[in-house]
Amino acid sequence: MTLAVPVAALETVEAMRGEADEIVVPVTPENFRAVGQWYRRFDQLTDDDVLGLLAEAGRGGTVDT
Repeated sequence: MTLAVPVAALETVEAMRGEADEIVVPVTPENFRAVGQWYRRFDQLTDDDVLGLLAEAGRGGTVDT
């Protein structure tokens, strides 16, 4: 499995090394505090939003809350 994200905390990347075969993260800023600070627009999604997007993609799925 490959884990690919555009930005992450270096500590998080290191913690995930045992979970994925390959990790691709182009940016691991030293001053990382939150994912949203690295995007111009980073709206919150509800569980229903995510489930709807998964359904549209044909993947189905559930979200545990």
